[in-house]
Amino acid sequence: MEGEVLGGGYPPPVGELLTRGDPRGMPARPVTPENPDGWPDYLQEFGLGPVDIPDLIRLTTDDVLNRADTDNVEAWAPVHAWRALVLQRRITRQEVRIGGHAACGGAA
Repeated sequence: MEGEVLGGGYPPPVGELLTRGDPRGMPARPVTPENPDGWPDYLQEFGLGPVDIPDLIRLTTDDVLNRADTDNVEAWAPVHAWRALVLQRRITRQEVRIGGHAACGGAA
């Protein structure tokens, strides 16, 4: 349901990913060897680091958010958390599955 708060319990800066929304409408960043998909620089923009990895994993696998209607901005937070983990080189694209499906790669 639009406007419903789903993702409580995530401390800053991880909790800020709940406000990002649908990544498909976001401007792409320059493609680099470290960021071949042109994703936002979640690490710099939000100040995410190794200390945030447990909360990023928890957010990536949050069943409530992964089943939420995509009209809710918070429903997209697991995608952003997954991307942040990939950019930290803490996981590969295949290591975390979101909502029973492999998390999407690419610029979307």
